Amino acid sequence: MSAGVGSPDRILPHLLVLAIRLGLPSHEPPEIVPHLRTAKIALTYNPKGQTLTASTPTAESIFTG
Repeated sequence: MSAGVGSPDRILPHLLVLAIRLGLPSHEPPEIVPHLRTAKIALTYNPKGQTLTASTPTAESIFTG
């Protein structure tokens, strides 16, 4: 079965890159999501553009395709 449009399979592999680009204090996957939640940073996946965007003042975005 293939991964769905907004499935974690499409997002999780890119969290490390996003954490680095955002300058997060930890680059360990189990610590990234809680940090995003605490900082109230939402992630938006755009399947058409194949991008993952963080709701930060700079709207940091990475290509996932």
